[in-house]
Amino acid sequence: MPLPRGMTQGDFDDAMSAFRRAVGSEWVFTDDEMLNSYRDGYSPWFGTEDEALPSAAVAPANVEEVQAVVRIANEYGIPFWVNSTGRNFGYGGPTGVVQGTVNLDLKRMNRILELNEEHAYVVVEPGVSFIELQTHLAERGSKLWMDTPGPGWGSVIGNSLEHGMGYTNYSERVKYICGMEVVLPDGDLLRTGMGAVENAGDLWHQFQMGLGPYVDGIFTQTSLGVVTKMGLWLQPEPPAFLSVDVTAPGYESIEALVDATRPLRHAQVIPNNATFKPRFGDQQFGGLNDGPEAVTGWINEIAFYGLAQVVDANWEHAREQFSAIPGVEFDVRRHEAPYDRSTFDRRDSARAGLATILSATHPVFFSVILPFRGSACLELFEVLDDVAQQHDRRFAGSWTHADGPRSLITTPGGPIRMGDLEFNRTSMALTLDWIEATAARGWGAYRASTVIMDEAMSAYNFNDNAIVRFNEKLKDALDPNGILAPGKNGIWPKGIRNA
Repeated sequence: MPLPRGMTQGDFDDAMSAFRRAVGSEWVFTDDEMLNSYRDGYSPWFGTEDEALPSAAVAPANVEEVQAVVRIANEYGIPFWVNSTGRNFGYGGPTGVVQGTVNLDLKRMNRILELNEEHAYVVVEPGVSFIELQTHLAERGSKLWMDTPGPGWGSVIGNSLEHGMGYTNYSERVKYICGMEVVLPDGDLLRTGMGAVENAGDLWHQFQMGLGPYVDGIFTQTSLGVVTKMGLWLQPEPPAFLSVDVTAPGYESIEALVDATRPLRHAQVIPNNATFKPRFGDQQFGGLNDGPEAVTGWINEIAFYGLAQVVDANWEHAREQFSAIPGVEFDVRRHEAPYDRSTFDRRDSARAGLATILSATHPVFFSVILPFRGSACLELFEVLDDVAQQHDRRFAGSWTHADGPRSLITTPGGPIRMGDLEFNRTSMALTLDWIEATAARGWGAYRASTVIMDEAMSAYNFNDNAIVRFNEKLKDALDPNGILAPGKNGIWPKGIRNA
């Protein structure tokens, strides 16, 4: 594996010895076999000279060891990349942007520190996965529900900090973070919000803000700190839960579905992350050569939570609005507490925040934001298909999320074939052209795979990329040695900014 940039073998060996003294020899990995697990198996450059390979990995057990590792990295000028469960499939896996990065692996920090039933929150360390949290809730007989993305093997902290989302009414999970503990790039320790008050107790995770600027946001999608603890608000178990698929025939029906959903989301009649999925006959996914003509309809996945009479009233109002769409059909599944979750199918489980194990190949993702209008969806898909045809591909449509009432998120991605370099080069060129085409219409990506972070950030070009320059000022102030996640989301430390 390559050495970090500008580092001699002797200095690297000295740094590894220092890491071993800090965390124990068995938790510093430098052999190729172990380091293979820190590579992005879905990278388009996997196995090529363009793949960003790690030089080592270090797995601390507690916050004191994290601080020690960060201080050693500063001493030797070693760049490091943080991962917790190391999945992040489609967005870069555990791999850093630059060659020779040391992975700071937080998998050993996997404790659930507190579950507060009274105030409906949990406090976790970075190595806790959604499946582990779900198991803990069940073992405790908890009446709290969580939100989870599709695959439950990801880190609760990692996915939430990267603005990941699930399918419940708590899907904008970053908004339910309350109270972080953060190791700063110089090894100092910070607690945010009420946690900055000594002996704040459970108030730390009950009120998000503190006195002065709200700083929690700079530690999401960040290269400014290592989050070692985090509070997350959970949903009290609702008395009733209704899971509904609203299906409309034809490709252009998404316009009517989106426009009917928007006022219902504004009024909180539909509270969950309503997700629009294309249907290809009986399949959810189209092929490389499938354009809009292959889409036979759209499914809007919605859910309702609360008192039974409120759930029923909201659904009846929503049904009335959707019934104006020609050919619309409804698949309704109603549940009441006490729940037998074994009766939930896959769709109900997702909307009830149940973690699952999924297996799939993953493209190079970027998640683009567009207005909450049906015409914007059709325009986006037309733009993406036009660009795809320039690469002898097609684009029919993609899952579109309505996690809020004012904007939509669509996540296209260039498909990856392991070992097929030419195919993957085409997919990368296609994805970069998609980023350029959407940015030209004022639609930026809010999340992007590691290999396209610079290009995704380049869309944020108001006033000569003022937001990038602002982020660089924060980077230079908090991380003057540029050791933490250099290049993450297009933010580079001053030492290699122009390299």
